[in-house]
Amino acid sequence: MLCMSVFILQGCSDAKHLKKASVINTNTNTNTNANADIDIQGVDSEQYQYLKQCLKNASVLANLNERYKTTLKEVHFLINEAKSYAASNVSGYVQKTITPLFEYKINYKCNDIEQLLIEEYNRKIQSTPVKAQ
Repeated sequence: MLCMSVFILQGCSDAKHLKKASVINTNTNTNTNANADIDIQGVDSEQYQYLKQCLKNASVLANLNERYKTTLKEVHFLINEAKSYAASNVSGYVQKTITPLFEYKINYKCNDIEQLLIEEYNRKIQSTPVKAQ
């Protein structure tokens, strides 16, 4: 039986770092990590680290500003939905349609989180007065 796993687009704002990977793969690798915020099985190491970092970034963002707690919930929801979809036995046609949707949504959300995190830290730094000694 083929185990479908969630993959992502390795993304950041800098175009040279963009690296495309398929959202769905017929890989039977089932790594788990007890320290992960959510269980992401069947994802290769690089992709696992990307998703794990995305979740960490979302958590830090939510801790910096309460209004981003919904962002943290959204990224958890997207990853869980992608896992649910990947575990289902859908037709090849559905896979060709839905896989890019998850790929886009997860990466868009992770990139958005990175940008929001930078903006929040910038706002925090700019609003903190620096005393000359």
